[in-house]
Amino acid sequence: MALDGQGRGLVVLDPTNSAEFVKVTLAPRLSSLDGKVVGFLDNSKLNADRFLSMLEQELVTRYHLAGVVRARKPTASRICPEGILSDLVGRCDAIITAVGD
Repeated sequence: MALDGQGRGLVVLDPTNSAEFVKVTLAPRLSSLDGKVVGFLDNSKLNADRFLSMLEQELVTRYHLAGVVRARKPTASRICPEGILSDLVGRCDAIITAVGD
């Protein structure tokens, strides 16, 4: 509860929300990464870029990737902007995201 800012009374906030459940299915797993473009989405937290770089090196060593696309969220505390996601989806066969710290 909080004062309404004008001294007229209390404003009661209800922090509950009715949950809506939507059933989703996972994207089909790729049989291999050979010949595929892999996207790496950095969430902008400390060390996420380092982890993704090491993972990229490992995947390049193991597979014959057609390409790599790197992207970074502007901030870790917000969802990824639609433009960044659309670009990754349009250019990549697989996308990997990581959280740093």
